[in-house]
Amino acid sequence: REIRLSLSGPVSADPAGGFSAGDLACDLGGALATARFWRKAGDAAPTQFSLDCANLQPRQVLPAWGVALPADTPADKLAKASLTASGTVDDKAIAIQKLAASLDDTHVTGHGVMDRYDPTRGKWELSVDSLDLDAYAPQKPAAAPPAVAAAERRKPLDFKTLREMALEAKIHFGWLKKGNVTFDASNATFLAKNGLFTFRQESPRFYGGRLFTEVR
Repeated sequence: REIRLSLSGPVSADPAGGFSAGDLACDLGGALATARFWRKAGDAAPTQFSLDCANLQPRQVLPAWGVALPADTPADKLAKASLTASGTVDDKAIAIQKLAASLDDTHVTGHGVMDRYDPTRGKWELSVDSLDLDAYAPQKPAAAPPAVAAAERRKPLDFKTLREMALEAKIHFGWLKKGNVTFDASNATFLAKNGLFTFRQESPRFYGGRLFTEVR
C-alpha cells in the first residue's frame, strides 16, 4: 500500500556543509508530527534528529496505512497514542538514543539501533510499564480449527526472512497479562542471528514463585 510522506517548514544550509531543518510539519499517511534535522558545518558526526508525535489517532491512521482493525477490539482500545524520539542517522544506521511512546494506558521507553534501515536488523532495549494484551483481543469460546486444504498443508514455509535476521531485543515489563495469566516484573529477550533463534522470559514473581522459560 502506498503511504505518502509530506514535509513542510524552514530549511537553512551553509556552504561549509552544515544545515538545519527545524519544526518541519510531517504528515505520514495521516500521522501528524513535528520533525527536526541538523548537522553542524565541518562536523563528521551523523545527522541529528528529533521527532514528536504528540497526538496520534490509531483508529484513523492504521486503516489509512492498510492495517485492518480487528472486529473484536473494544471501542476504548487503540484510542490514543503518542511517540517522541531523538537520535542520529547516517548512511549505515538509525540510532534512536531516546524513545518514549504510549498506546492507551501503556507507556514505553527505551533506545535502539536499526542497521541498514532494516527493522529486522539491530539491537533494542525497551521498558513497558504495563500491558494487558487480553484487553485488545478478548477471548472467545473455543471452536474447531478451520479446515486446511491439502495443497496448503504441503506448501513449504518461507524461512528466508528469519534466516537473514540479525536482531536482539530486550524488553522489561512492569506488568504483563496474556491468556489470562499475569507476569510481574517480567524480562523477555529475543535473539536472532545466523539462522539461530532464542526466546527467553523470566519473572521473579510469578504466582508466588519464579518463572524461567527458554525456547531455541
